[in-house]
Amino acid sequence: MINEWKDFLTDAGAEFAADTANRVAHFGNPQRESQLVLNGSAIYDLSEYSLIRASGEEVVDFLQGQLSNDFAQINANSSQLSSYCSPKGRVLALFRVCQRDDAYFLRINSELLDNTLNRLKMFVMRAKVELEVEDQLILFGASGPEIEQHLQQVFEQLPTNKNEAVQENNTTIIKTNGIHPRFEILAPLEEAKSTWQKLNVHAAPVGFNASQLFKIQSGIPEFSPVTIETQVPQMVNLEQLNAINFDKGCYPGQEIVARTHYLGKQKKRMYIVDWNGEERAEGGTSLYAGEDKNGEPVGTILYDAEHPDGRIVALAVMRIAAAEGSERIFVEHNPSKDVSVTAPPYGFELTTED
Repeated sequence: MINEWKDFLTDAGAEFAADTANRVAHFGNPQRESQLVLNGSAIYDLSEYSLIRASGEEVVDFLQGQLSNDFAQINANSSQLSSYCSPKGRVLALFRVCQRDDAYFLRINSELLDNTLNRLKMFVMRAKVELEVEDQLILFGASGPEIEQHLQQVFEQLPTNKNEAVQENNTTIIKTNGIHPRFEILAPLEEAKSTWQKLNVHAAPVGFNASQLFKIQSGIPEFSPVTIETQVPQMVNLEQLNAINFDKGCYPGQEIVARTHYLGKQKKRMYIVDWNGEERAEGGTSLYAGEDKNGEPVGTILYDAEHPDGRIVALAVMRIAAAEGSERIFVEHNPSKDVSVTAPPYGFELTTED
């Protein structure tokens, strides 16, 4: 997190998590912020992400050969999700990619930045490509049923469809998935501060848990060092999220991803799960079916968040047969609590394979 941005958020009332200096816990009233998540207008810091700046004469060809989506379709007015896979087709990282001027910006979970960037650089070799950490741009989010009205008071134009982008002066506005309108705003420090202050008149700042909850409600996967290399893209619904292109050329893991798609033998999907109580479940925590936790797990938690009504909600990759079955589901460390399972808001056609 840029120090000047952290100072700005602190002056705005941000209190940072004790275990993570770059993560806003809340803005002084966590209970009010929690209720605001459901139907209010919210703005929130996204410094849990880092940005990789990719540029050079051959950058499109390079990224086209590394990631799962079609980079030829990106321009200043579009954005996309794209995965970076191992040769075995397992997701190593998930990016949101946008273009500004002559460069591409790959947004990634900061915990995965160093290893992912080093791995990408290994394959640059003699290509005319530069990959570097971008540390001069600020990223924050805005969400809510009326957030578009508030943004229209700040910007002349907004993206109207998911994954569209609008460039205004030095600011990039991207519309993302959400049960309510949801946007990501990318700008230099002073522009970001000005936009935040203008939105803060009608939208309240909220902490990290709220931004996680927005993503879970939207069915957007997130990866950590614990959960990488465990899922092929389709298992985390990247096909439904338009993060895979099956007509482009080769990239690491492409054969396995294509085989999963064309043979149609997928056994797992990502679902929204929830349970009553305050006991959280870290990424990598197992889910079980029936009554015996000594059996084979039927699912794995990716990440979770606290819901305002006292539940814990999470995204989990589960066996389709278990998710649609009649047996109770429970978290490994909390076998007395039943877990509810629902499809993400964009839905998918379920095909059970035992």
